[in-house]
Amino acid sequence: LEYTDIVKSFKDKMMSLEQMNGQAQLVLGCDCLYRKFDYQRTNNVEVMSSMLQKYNVIAFHGYGEYLGQMIVNQTFTGVYFGSSH
Repeated sequence: LEYTDIVKSFKDKMMSLEQMNGQAQLVLGCDCLYRKFDYQRTNNVEVMSSMLQKYNVIAFHGYGEYLGQMIVNQTFTGVYFGSSH
């Protein structure tokens, strides 16, 4: 498995969505609980908290995808409601 910088990945995706759809009015999301552990492990809790606020994210934590008993993916899944252009 390859490690991805989830903070950079989230920021890049939100910026891309903002360019395509305008400023986020609301993002409804489900964030894998293991991503939260990664934010803590890498000391990025405040950075992610700021980004979630900036993009008006309302989310809950769930569990990612499993293969047997092994978690294989840590995802953030959401619906982005942008302003009209």
